[in-house]
Amino acid sequence: MEVNQTFLDTWAKQLAQWIQQGITLYVFCHCPFEVHSPFICLELYQRVQALVSIPPLPWQSEQSDAKPDQARLF
Repeated sequence: MEVNQTFLDTWAKQLAQWIQQGITLYVFCHCPFEVHSPFICLELYQRVQALVSIPPLPWQSEQSDAKPDQARLF
């Protein structure tokens, strides 16, 4: 989503800096339209990955064509 591009760029740079400093990060992305949340998270992950070396996401190693999915609590 274009509206998030500036925010994602800013956060990706900040997260990459913290990773380089050795800080362990736990990141949560939320969108009021929950269907978008997994894709926003993936976009942020890819932007951080372009800046620093980070491991693949757990579901990425299972299937190369896997796409993010919104988890459900109930």
